[in-house]
Amino acid sequence: MLDVLRATESDTSETAREIRKSIGALLDAEGEVQQAREVLSTLREDLCLLLGPGHPETREVAEMLHRLDEP
Repeated sequence: MLDVLRATESDTSETAREIRKSIGALLDAEGEVQQAREVLSTLREDLCLLLGPGHPETREVAEMLHRLDEP
């Protein structure tokens, strides 16, 4: 589905961002922490460029990344 969105909209459309965030959360829930970190790190970089580092959506993803590093 994400590939379809990338082709028709963009990787940074609102829908694509939500799917990317969900993928990161699902990977984390499955214990795939490294893959979750990769997805969420890339998303955070995109959000910083698109919305700025202080935007609530960017901060939410940053918090998700921070939780990945907690024991």
